[in-house]
Amino acid sequence: MKKALIFDTYDDYNIRIQYIQSAFERNGYETMIYFADFDHVKKEYYTNKRSNVHYLHANAYKKNLSYERMHSHALFAKACVEEAQKHTDVSAIYVMVPPNSMVKEFGKYKESHPNVKMWFDVLDMWPESLPISNTLKSLASPILNLWRNVRNDSLHEADIVTTECDLFKKELHGFIDASKMHTVYLAQPNRVLDTFDSMEDTIHFLYCGSINHIVDIDLIVSFLKSVNEKKNVFLDIIGTGENGDAFLDELKKNDIPFTYHGIVYEEKIKEEIYAHCHFGLNIMKEAVFVGLTMKSLDYLSHGLPIINTIQGDTKQIVDQYKIGINIDRKDMQKSLDTLLSMHDKNYHDMRNTTKEVFLKYFDEDVVNKQFDEIIKRLENEYEYIRCDGCL
Repeated sequence: MKKALIFDTYDDYNIRIQYIQSAFERNGYETMIYFADFDHVKKEYYTNKRSNVHYLHANAYKKNLSYERMHSHALFAKACVEEAQKHTDVSAIYVMVPPNSMVKEFGKYKESHPNVKMWFDVLDMWPESLPISNTLKSLASPILNLWRNVRNDSLHEADIVTTECDLFKKELHGFIDASKMHTVYLAQPNRVLDTFDSMEDTIHFLYCGSINHIVDIDLIVSFLKSVNEKKNVFLDIIGTGENGDAFLDELKKNDIPFTYHGIVYEEKIKEEIYAHCHFGLNIMKEAVFVGLTMKSLDYLSHGLPIINTIQGDTKQIVDQYKIGINIDRKDMQKSLDTLLSMHDKNYHDMRNTTKEVFLKYFDEDVVNKQFDEIIKRLENEYEYIRCDGCL
């Protein structure tokens, strides 16, 4: 039997790795999964570990932007390669990126193991996605370029590079042959809700996800306050994060009614909240470099249109299919007018289109089909043809 090794610095099992594992196994591979034993979100070592995953040691650190974190990632990447070298019968290796050091170290591995098929999967881009101003990026450009090149200089060693959005693929153009690059969106189970409450009296918004430093709290509050001056609004919040208290304080100061649910684990409870919401808020700071967000996919998987500021793929999809409203930061009144002129009939049509878009691009069946094709491409069995689930 063929063997595939899967390496991920984080625990991305539910959002990506489970689909990679299943695809390999459907195509006749024995799979082994390796994660770091350190939780990079909570900054602590895992106590509850997945039974189907092997854990490799990663050094602890406290701050995201720190030498300690970079050093931890570099050492972990080396540990992953050392583990891969123990397997003399491996056929393919899948590597989640970032951190960029994973590309550097597995690029070296590929040079000495040319018969092992190498697959890099880019789910985020460092330092491009750092939420800092262009001025600061310009000042720090020498350091940021070195960081960026740790990834870019070794991408060409891969047999296949996938990205989670076309925005990333375009950014990496030129560092690897274009025929080896493919966009495969993140997948979500289909949870589309068929009914919704009238929005004639009150427009219900939802914020779901981490309330962190890349969320544009000021713009969210400003937008909701402006809507509230013309029509009743209500906000449901699912999630937590370092800026959670600041978010709630700003809502209170501006008299925006809300319910804070905290973290919700049970899907049934989550669906009860989603059932009376009209729009999901997908609003991040302008400097954030990302084409899709997990929160937007979560909204779409429930059939919920989005209020969006993300550029790239999300903006294109919202514009093309009219499954929400893209906020124009320079002319927010235009976005407000579009929302406030909407009636239940318009909204019903938008909900139906949102469901169609989710099933076309992000449904598990679509992504599974793409991964099967990627693996066949990896094996050079046939020419890769983009499926309907690609932009």
